[in-house]
Amino acid sequence: MEEFLRENYSFLTKSVEILAAITGLLMLKKYRHTSAKYFIYFLVYVAVLELIGAYPRYLSDYDFLSDIKAVFKGTLFERNYWWYTIFWGLGSVMFYSFYFMKILNTKFYIKIIKFSSIMFFLSSIIYISTHWSELFNSTMIFIEVFGATIIMLCVILY
Repeated sequence: MEEFLRENYSFLTKSVEILAAITGLLMLKKYRHTSAKYFIYFLVYVAVLELIGAYPRYLSDYDFLSDIKAVFKGTLFERNYWWYTIFWGLGSVMFYSFYFMKILNTKFYIKIIKFSSIMFFLSSIIYISTHWSELFNSTMIFIEVFGATIIMLCVILY
């Protein structure tokens, strides 16, 4: 069983993400007038993000994509660090900030999250612009840690 899970980890993970997005879309009508609709949109965003972000794996696993793999070889797009930094590292943190601002009732907490998320976004843009090559070659630890801090702040204030 453990071997099966290891060999099929990516497929199983993406399947669960897609199942969550489909379930959310099926329930969207019920939650259309609540803040939960934003979370459903986010589930779809994550499913699409993960499907597109897996392009390096598709290129290595499927022989019919070998021409595209050859084009990407040696370019900045050979790996997908940039994709996940921009759309997951920045995008998800900004979504969580937005979502928690929608569901919180205390105006002071909303202001804290708004200020923190603006600082996170501006700091991330400055960090990316000063460490441009790192965007394409590795995970940006500064953005990951700062983003996790913002999400933890949102959860604590909730």
